[in-house]
Amino acid sequence: HNGTVIGVEILSRENKDLLEDGIDMIVKVSIAVKRKIRVGDKMSGRHGNKGVVSVILPEEDMPHLEDGTPIDVMLNPQGVPSRMNIGQVLE
Repeated sequence: HNGTVIGVEILSRENKDLLEDGIDMIVKVSIAVKRKIRVGDKMSGRHGNKGVVSVILPEEDMPHLEDGTPIDVMLNPQGVPSRMNIGQVLE
């Protein structure tokens, strides 16, 4: 796998970090990996709306407008008023 290190956090007794008995140091490395989305992946928008990928269809089975323009995301309209987040519709 190829990834990019996006963060390193070092916890140690020298730095007065609280660690369990017998542990002198913990190193946490965060790695970002680019990959295609899969069913079950959770995604979010810029307005705090989030959802889970439920199905991925071949392009020919995807919904489209009358002029052939593909639809990228579909929202359940029942979820918009209850969350009072108009930003997700505008996005």
